[in-house]
Amino acid sequence: MTNREDLIQSYLRMSESSAGYRLEVCMIVWNGPHQPQASWRLIHTWINKPSAEELGRFQQKALADRAYFGLCTMCARGMPHGHMHNAQVCQGCAARHLGIVY
Repeated sequence: MTNREDLIQSYLRMSESSAGYRLEVCMIVWNGPHQPQASWRLIHTWINKPSAEELGRFQQKALADRAYFGLCTMCARGMPHGHMHNAQVCQGCAARHLGIVY
């Protein structure tokens, strides 16, 4: 599985309601140093079920949105915004290479 596929599987979800279909992104927030909380934010709706191609386009658009995901310049992996140390480095690389303690 590629990093992008893993991000889609872990941090994007499609749900169905009486109003239609919803694409949501998982937002990670920290309420303490070891307590990440996940909440789901609506990013797009459809009245009818989207085709696989249409859903894929919106998923890729979400992955490219810096409000939701970042790209670590050290390991070249995409990460949800809540797992980035800053705009350029993920928390894992910050701990491994920069001496940051979480």
